Amino acid sequence: MGYPNKKFGKSLFCIASVLFLLMLSESSYGWPYPSGRWTSLVGRDLNGTTLNGIVLDGRSVVAVSLNPVESDNRISHKVRLKRTRFRGINPIGAVFTALLDDGNTIKLRIETMERSPQNNFKDVYFYTVTYPTQEGWLPLCGVDEAGNPLKAIPLIGHWDLGQGVAGGGSYLDNNQVFTFACEKFVIAKCVMAGYKPWSKTWICNQSGDCTIQSLAGHHQACTRLLRADYCGNGTSYTQDGVTINMYDGAGIRIDVNQWLFEAEWDENGAVCVVNERIIGMTPECIDYLRQEECGDFSHLFYGTLLFSEVIHEE
Repeated sequence: MGYPNKKFGKSLFCIASVLFLLMLSESSYGWPYPSGRWTSLVGRDLNGTTLNGIVLDGRSVVAVSLNPVESDNRISHKVRLKRTRFRGINPIGAVFTALLDDGNTIKLRIETMERSPQNNFKDVYFYTVTYPTQEGWLPLCGVDEAGNPLKAIPLIGHWDLGQGVAGGGSYLDNNQVFTFACEKFVIAKCVMAGYKPWSKTWICNQSGDCTIQSLAGHHQACTRLLRADYCGNGTSYTQDGVTINMYDGAGIRIDVNQWLFEAEWDENGAVCVVNERIIGMTPECIDYLRQEECGDFSHLFYGTLLFSEVIHEE
């Protein structure tokens, strides 16, 4: 037997989802958004100061062109990126053209491709990407402690790499280019934190009206949060490796710690702040960000996407 109407059916789904999340989490922050996900991730993670990796001579890759691409001894002009998988070419051995932050270009070649083994991330593909040097083709993302190449996740669009300027750290929507987001750097970490920008989930407002919305905003808010980009201008106010607690109202990441509340976040930076992440690293925008009511879970109904907590060592 079906529901009498779509709105009624959707309302029941939203109520059931909220009840599930309330049982899942022991937090008492109030009425969270419902979610289409049934497996939540723990909120604790390591932050970072850099959006993405650095390549030859300290340069950064601004964006990678989707077309044209050299593949299988021919030039293709019909390459597409669906989520994290390339369509229209055999990606192994494919050579792309990337723009560097000094205006020069560089060739990037895909050496390997593998699918994430994690059940929640079967739609995430990792690529070993190299660039040419006098010593041969070297890993774009560098290597890990064991000397193995770090892999990259391709994401459509690119980011403004500016710091301390209007628009710094912002996501730039452009379906003609993409970003090779390196493992262990912020853009990729936010994907693996559960905020896959192509995914969608149920979001409800205070009136109980529920719609399916993209997680692209959550992903961008995550990049601001992990870098402690409070002012939303690309400037980081933290240090690499600091442990933070990050959670949301969609049931993707849940709060399991009783730490100091830090801030609320959206795509543009901090919505409000209670405690700075690093004592002594005070953002220039702190005066207008400090709010006594910061951390109220109901703020999720008014634009807040993520919450963060910190632990200050005595």
